[in-house]
Amino acid sequence: MQAQEKLEDQKQELQRKNTELFDSINYAGFVQAGLFPSEDQFKPYFKDSFIRLKQRDIIGGDLPFVRVLGKEVIVAAIDCTGHGVSGAMLTAMAHSFLNEITSQQHEKVGSILDVLNAYFHGVFNTDAKTYFGLDVAMIRLNTETNEMEFAGAGRPLLKVSDGQMEKIKKTGLSIGMVADHEYGTVAVEVKSDDVLCLFSDGVPDQLGDRVPKKFSERRLRELLLEVSHLRLKKQNEVIFDVLNSWQGKMEQTDDQLMIGLKIK
Repeated sequence: MQAQEKLEDQKQELQRKNTELFDSINYAGFVQAGLFPSEDQFKPYFKDSFIRLKQRDIIGGDLPFVRVLGKEVIVAAIDCTGHGVSGAMLTAMAHSFLNEITSQQHEKVGSILDVLNAYFHGVFNTDAKTYFGLDVAMIRLNTETNEMEFAGAGRPLLKVSDGQMEKIKKTGLSIGMVADHEYGTVAVEVKSDDVLCLFSDGVPDQLGDRVPKKFSERRLRELLLEVSHLRLKKQNEVIFDVLNSWQGKMEQTDDQLMIGLKIK
């Protein structure tokens, strides 16, 4: 009886600690959600838009970022190392760093990533065996002239124009991999009704249920072309319906983030 009572006490204590931990993570989810931009922030600058964020856990490592500076708007899809608590902590750091960096004057969007990379190397012990960092797909659009730049730290940009798909490749390594790394900047020609897609690797890397393979970037590009005649809200629904069908009963592999933008 004493052994049973002891086991019951231990069970109740474990349940109490689990409840406290779960409540804490739930609250952290509300805090993290406060960092995320709403789709309303896009409306003045784009003809149509959507943000789809589906985290693997209650909190995660994917971060949509928007900053408006006068006539320019900066948009980024950010994928931090890991997911859950560790990934969420990095999103808070990345959000803080980018708010500070984008408030400064930078000639090219790639130089924003240069500084972000330097910040991460300054914060973390670069001799540590564990790698901390993030992938970023970032654009800067002049809303008056439609002049646009792209820089990608480990992530590409997809553009659909007149029924044609164009992939603008990454311009550098993931943030945090190499100190003093210089990120290139690509000038991207855009016109009215062109659609831009920024996404984390959790979308193409999702494993399938019936087909034990990744969804793949190729399938994503093909799907984007197939739905390009639809409004972006509908594109968002169709893309993730297809992705959910592909996933089936398989667990979600990683956090998933996609941002769709239609040029005015």
